[in-house]
Amino acid sequence: MKKVNFYIDGFNFYHPLDEYQKRKNLCLKWLDYKSLCSSFILENEQIGNIYFFTAIRKDYKQNNPSKYERHKIYIKALQAQGIIVIEGRFLKKHRKIQCQVSNCLNKENTKFDRTFDITIREEKRTDVSIACYLIKDAFLNQFDKAFIFSADTDLIPAIQIVREYFDNKKTIVGSLQTWNWENNEFIFPKIEDLRKASNSELLRIHFSKLKKHLLPESIIGLDGKLIKIPKGYLSKEKINQLEKEISLIPAQKEQVLRKYL
Repeated sequence: MKKVNFYIDGFNFYHPLDEYQKRKNLCLKWLDYKSLCSSFILENEQIGNIYFFTAIRKDYKQNNPSKYERHKIYIKALQAQGIIVIEGRFLKKHRKIQCQVSNCLNKENTKFDRTFDITIREEKRTDVSIACYLIKDAFLNQFDKAFIFSADTDLIPAIQIVREYFDNKKTIVGSLQTWNWENNEFIFPKIEDLRKASNSELLRIHFSKLKKHLLPESIIGLDGKLIKIPKGYLSKEKINQLEKEISLIPAQKEQVLRKYL
């Protein structure tokens, strides 16, 4: 049996899913990656390792606690499925940018400072971690085929190394659709350069496929405790059903809410 590994860039998938939720009012973030990955396995293949690369915004613990908790819960849910979660980190950076307001009243005022400082946070280590694990696993002969779920062209050198020095191993690059502001529609990112440079096959994953691969609303974690889907990950239909239950049985309102909160 041939062994197949999966290397998933968490945020490269999260942002399209977040945009899809905003546009279609349907949440697919409670995604069952083990089920999704299994759908790509052929008869003579078996799953080796599934890696999920992500980073937690620690500042969200105070600034956005609900989002912070949802992320933590989802990581536990993935680990319960046997997925190996590799965490990176966010780096705080200070940048000086210039005001771009074309009709600014102070535009001609030479004494007016048009620059100002902003603080941003950038996710770090994910692309490097994916590259390291991919090359390490190739060197240790941990896979015959590797799926890389990412549209990050920074991964080109790592995939090229695998293709050059391990010609018996196959690599496939997979991507989700992203929102195109010009045409107001979801399109697949132009990662043909990534495919060509790495000599890999290209896999386009449609949102319609993801709908068939969602985690159950509650699963048992590695610690034996029940993991429940966060309310923010519930589908619109489920939320409507929940609200209907609450309106019909007000005496049990707290009990119903406890199932999801």
